Amino acid sequence: MLDATAQTLRHQQAEFFVGDWKEVIAKGPFQFIFADAAAAKTIEGVQLLDALAVGGMLVMDDFTPEEHFPEEWRGKPDKVRDFWLNHKELRATEIYLTPTSSAILATKQKGKE
Repeated sequence: MLDATAQTLRHQQAEFFVGDWKEVIAKGPFQFIFADAAAAKTIEGVQLLDALAVGGMLVMDDFTPEEHFPEEWRGKPDKVRDFWLNHKELRATEIYLTPTSSAILATKQKGKE
């Protein structure tokens, strides 16, 4: 299945990697990153940000819009959302995908490159 997917996604200007993101991070910086792993969005966010090229786009889904937070989350800081939406190296926005889910889109403005 992975080989079939890689063949389908073959493109002259893109390379398809399969595996743990930490195994391929050294091949960066990347122009586009779709982060789906919870750890990459949270505790390892700085590593993910470092792997993004200046001008590159980062997409992360599976966020819950604030108005749909469970009662126990309301009024508490959302450190993950705050990190990505307010980071000084990013221009970021949150978009609604459904009434109860959202994604963050971010472009790196400046960095260590």
